[in-house]
Amino acid sequence: MTKILLIKPTSGNAAHIQASPPLGLMYLASALKRQGDHDVRVLDMRLHADPMSYALKTARDMAPGIAGISAFSLESYTVHELAAGLKALPKPPMVIAGGPYPTSGPEDVLSDPNIDLAVLGEGEETFPAVVRFLETGQGRLEDIPGLAFRRDGKIIKTPPALEIQNMDALSFPAWDLIDINAYAKAERFANVRKNRYMPVFTSRSCPYQCIYCHRIFGKGFRPRSPENVADEIEALVRRHGVREIEIVDDIFNLNAERAEAICDLIINRGLKIKISFPNAMRADLLNLRLLKKLKKAGVHFSGIAVETGSPRLQKLIKKNLDLKKVNEAINMAFDLGITTVGFFMLGFPTETRDELLATVDFACQSRLNFATFFVVTPFEGTPLYDLCLPKLSKMGAPEDMDYHRNACNFSEIPDEEFFRIRRQAYRRFYSKAFSRIILSGAYQDVSLFQILRLSALRVL
Repeated sequence: MTKILLIKPTSGNAAHIQASPPLGLMYLASALKRQGDHDVRVLDMRLHADPMSYALKTARDMAPGIAGISAFSLESYTVHELAAGLKALPKPPMVIAGGPYPTSGPEDVLSDPNIDLAVLGEGEETFPAVVRFLETGQGRLEDIPGLAFRRDGKIIKTPPALEIQNMDALSFPAWDLIDINAYAKAERFANVRKNRYMPVFTSRSCPYQCIYCHRIFGKGFRPRSPENVADEIEALVRRHGVREIEIVDDIFNLNAERAEAICDLIINRGLKIKISFPNAMRADLLNLRLLKKLKKAGVHFSGIAVETGSPRLQKLIKKNLDLKKVNEAINMAFDLGITTVGFFMLGFPTETRDELLATVDFACQSRLNFATFFVVTPFEGTPLYDLCLPKLSKMGAPEDMDYHRNACNFSEIPDEEFFRIRRQAYRRFYSKAFSRIILSGAYQDVSLFQILRLSALRVL
């Protein structure tokens, strides 16, 4: 029996720590358990007051043969510190890194001698194949797709793993390996009000070409069947007492007919559940029929990822939103009582003062309940990163790339003016939206104190 410890790191440099059940690791744990008799555990460092000490003590007590670490670039410092700590244990495990950080920059990850392997892209097939190789000694690492590793001082990358096409064939995430109550007490993404909840992927990937996206799941939309999604939600509600579902797809509503079918199954099965979309839906694909179905199924909150109010920048970043339709969707959602938060990105390369103000104006003139104005943050491996190369010397280390506090400005506007406009954006929006938040009842859907606290911090 192989002991495997799967770890979700934290970033001590983040402006604020939020924690959602690590769905990727939970899917990976299910795949490993399905493969054989493995002792698999999931550890989330974000839930602990002294995360590094807790993680290393757990690893020392468990003595796993393999430690898997799944991380974003923002968590890179913790990844390397953790890997060093794991290798210093009396029985050091093999350390395997996965997630967006190693997928976008495997050379940087493997420059650390404490990290033995990197899994690139989806891991449900690649990681179990590595475990099988280590257990049996049969075959070669070079024959396992989706890997990067060192050999004779060089980085070897195997061909990309094929994307999993039959999404219904995946086992449900290993809910039994996490403490659902612990996440119910933690701060949630998009500042949705605390609840006993669970994130759910109903599909993977997105066919759009937004230049800031990691695209770890590839390019083709890969949906699960409505029946398979409803089966998972029903199991969470009836067996695990979950009261809210966070749908975290890249683009849940790409196929409106499928989205409606999921809603119908939730309604027809009598699943009394709240539903939120913290990752947002594509607003210019929403229509009144689908929004009414979503509301009836239990949707109370959704992000609206506008990014920019400039038509030119919409083309530059290849989001290509129809801004008129976006505003119509916001109005329809407001009229139906669905709370919305707008996500905006400020500081794109070549962005002018007028374009920056157009984005702020779009937010302030809309009926959004909440808004967040992120600073453009390019990550290695994305087209945005390449576009920002002339000014990348302004960027800090990967672990400093926090959307909220990032001090970089890639626009054409002087830094002092840029950050003043960003501060003013929060003042303008919330001075106008506050009464709307109260009168519409939107405050009941979110951690209002947290929203206002964070907004105040960004204004100061």
